[in-house]
Amino acid sequence: MNRGFKLRLLEWRDDGQGIWITVIMLLVFAFFRADNFATSRNLTNVLGQYTSLMLITAGMLVVVVTGHIDLSVASQVRLTAVLMSGVSDGNSLKFFAALVLVTCITFFVGWLNAWLINSFDIDAFIATLGMSIVLEGVTYAYTEKGEGSIPESISDFVYGSFGPLPFVFIIGVGLLVVLAKFLARTQTGLWMYAVGGEAMMAHRVGVNVHRTVTKSFIICSIFTMVAAVIQVSRQGIGAPSTGSGVELLAITAVVMGGAALGGGRGKVSAVVGGAMLLTLLNNVLNLTGISQYWQTFVRGLIVVLGVGIFSKRLLKR
Repeated sequence: MNRGFKLRLLEWRDDGQGIWITVIMLLVFAFFRADNFATSRNLTNVLGQYTSLMLITAGMLVVVVTGHIDLSVASQVRLTAVLMSGVSDGNSLKFFAALVLVTCITFFVGWLNAWLINSFDIDAFIATLGMSIVLEGVTYAYTEKGEGSIPESISDFVYGSFGPLPFVFIIGVGLLVVLAKFLARTQTGLWMYAVGGEAMMAHRVGVNVHRTVTKSFIICSIFTMVAAVIQVSRQGIGAPSTGSGVELLAITAVVMGGAALGGGRGKVSAVVGGAMLLTLLNNVLNLTGISQYWQTFVRGLIVVLGVGIFSKRLLKR
């Protein structure tokens, strides 16, 4: 890869300061206006809820920087949740067997999404939407209400914490650090930005576009699986409704974090800030005692305004 093209890739990344400034402003507001917000118990609860969305958002970013999108992540969460719960059935040994099973399925789904896009030149929106419908059908064929349960030892670990920091949050942050370094410092990571920024130019300088896209979808599915395992372990039992709407939240967080849906731009630390903003917003609305109907209105309004502001800021860049 020539030096000029590599420098252009570095320019495509967003610093992500704006989203974290917004998060800090919301934290200050919540500290003074929301009862019980600044308690250790609430902080632990928020970070525990945040971890799953944080990981799915980070995985979605990897696909987005290549110029694609994955609408199947919510269905992947559902299928993983019901399989982990049903196969484990409260047994620790079966839990790890279920983990191997969903890992294999995860790799296959990620690979299949990319194969459909690469082989048939299908738009990622259509390909992953179709995959989402297929996986949802498989989930409901397996169970309509949820079966089995997660072993208590696993649930206890998931709810465990080091001070106010949940163990799963610490693990999640570790995964984000690895992913950020992967995108910023490895050849494959640079190729992902290259494919999303200027695919034809990337191909001309020797980038294997199809292989790069495949890796991005597999990584997205892996992060989604980890998030699903954490979520179902918190719930205790997997249901077909687990993870509903999470794909839209992840996409919103990615955009609010400064990533371009057209590809080529985005930073892990920034998009997970978008996920934090959405999680905090939900928590603050609950603590302030706003009715559920107005919560939906306010949440939607802030999301629309937020996406509009950050998208406009990105276009100016």
